[in-house]
Amino acid sequence: MSHSVSLACRTPPTTYVSASPFPRLLIRERHLLALLDALGGDVRNLDFQKLLFLYCQEQSSSHSPTDTSALYDFVPYQYGAFSFTSYADRRRSVGKSILADNDRRWILTGFGRQLVSTYNLEYPTAFAHRYGDLRGNDLIAKTYREFPYFATRSSIADRVLHNDPATLQRISSIRTKGHRPELFTIGYENRSLERFLNKLLRANVTLLCDVRRNAISRKYGFSKTTLSRACQGVGIQYEHLRELGIATSQRRRVKSEADRVHLFRSYLNHSLPRQLDALQRIRDWLDAGESVALMCFESDPNHCHRHCAADVLCGSAFQVTSGESHSQQRQGSWQAAVTHL
Repeated sequence: MSHSVSLACRTPPTTYVSASPFPRLLIRERHLLALLDALGGDVRNLDFQKLLFLYCQEQSSSHSPTDTSALYDFVPYQYGAFSFTSYADRRRSVGKSILADNDRRWILTGFGRQLVSTYNLEYPTAFAHRYGDLRGNDLIAKTYREFPYFATRSSIADRVLHNDPATLQRISSIRTKGHRPELFTIGYENRSLERFLNKLLRANVTLLCDVRRNAISRKYGFSKTTLSRACQGVGIQYEHLRELGIATSQRRRVKSEADRVHLFRSYLNHSLPRQLDALQRIRDWLDAGESVALMCFESDPNHCHRHCAADVLCGSAFQVTSGESHSQQRQGSWQAAVTHL
């Protein structure tokens, strides 16, 4: 819940670059296309995703002038490091005739090559000189050895690393890290979809509970369908409890800090007591051993209604509103405290 109209569902400003008469592209898209061109302009899906991953890791660890926050983030996926955002950019590039419409390969069109020729990026070319011949299992194995976290959900790690038990053990030790039932909250403001998911994964969250009234967003990855599929892909259950959200009409009336305080007080005292079934569903998930994160937009939980719901679940307020005794309230195995991610 935003504390002013301007904060509600806002999308962080995006830096575009123009190469008139060509279409405007994001900085990350320019790097992606320049890298593809440096690699020959035609690379199969899995190879290009791993090369793009290595490229972005190099950029983030170097002292290059590139704003690495403008490049791609990745998550551990079925075949290792994967960027949902790169594929969203790919679909747009296909629509602009920059990339060919091919499900199995990344292919620059003639128009795409013309576009890339207007760029002046040295790093993709230098990277291609070092890794241009690395493909297939050798490429995948390199990413797994250097970045084992991103292999933790791989279905091919055993095959690719059959002669490297040490790396397989490192991956296994990360993958089997235990978790306990715990309650978190998280906001997606100023986070890419991949950074958001990694935050959940590193905290061992097993269930994401969306407490927005309307689970839609202009920011890529955070509308209900896309987000639920992404969560499923990394092994996190997604649930939407819209009844725990705050109506848009109420949020629009917030013009000041006093208005925000009044709204949250009303939400806590009047709205939440009418949503005991939804609150109990969350408690049931926690009692069943899930680590649950309540999700909304704002990065600061104090500017979002999710902190009210979390406080009720963890504190005596739930006991009062639900009629539970103190002993009943603590029967679950989860820690009655909240961590804000």
